[in-house]
Amino acid sequence: VSVVNGLNGSVAEAAAMVHALVEVDDVTGATTVTLPDGTTVAVNYGYPTPAGIISALHDATSSPSQSFPFTDVTATTTATFEYTSPNGGTANTGCEVVYTVTPPTSPATVATVSVLPTTSGC
Repeated sequence: VSVVNGLNGSVAEAAAMVHALVEVDDVTGATTVTLPDGTTVAVNYGYPTPAGIISALHDATSSPSQSFPFTDVTATTTATFEYTSPNGGTANTGCEVVYTVTPPTSPATVATVSVLPTTSGC
């Protein structure tokens, strides 16, 4: 449970950091932004895309974070991070963090982002 809650905080902070950079740089539309360390992050509606949030997290599928594989990263609005035991095994769908970007419904509205942990299957 603590691992999922920790990742939840990391995903939320990465989205907030990228959104702040988008605002400061006055970036609009679907594009990319470059983080101070040189990492390129895909954004749309002012927030990281599902693939962009992975970049902002520095590809947590790489060692040493292999216990949190990413699934469904090709979706247009959702990335799901399912926990898999570091000792092997299958992903636990009730032990995950879901990052969702809801596009604006009109030019007068803004996108919304949710980062929700589920720990019932941990």
